[in-house]
Amino acid sequence: MIERLPQYVALAEEVCAVTERMAGQATAWLKTTGHKQTFGDRAVTNRCLKIDSTLRALIDDARGDFGPGWHKGNQR
Repeated sequence: MIERLPQYVALAEEVCAVTERMAGQATAWLKTTGHKQTFGDRAVTNRCLKIDSTLRALIDDARGDFGPGWHKGNQR
């Protein structure tokens, strides 16, 4: 599995790129149609943002990109 890690990271990055494009298209649609978001719309949007954030953190972990808060005592 480790030997395939770069392929999995590339796939995950592509998923993130597609997600960004979809979000941009949805935002444009909301602006042009004047659609008023419901509570349910916002709840789904927030859940999608959480999923995206989690995937991006997983990509960073897979690459070994640990932020400044990580130091020798916190490494796995």
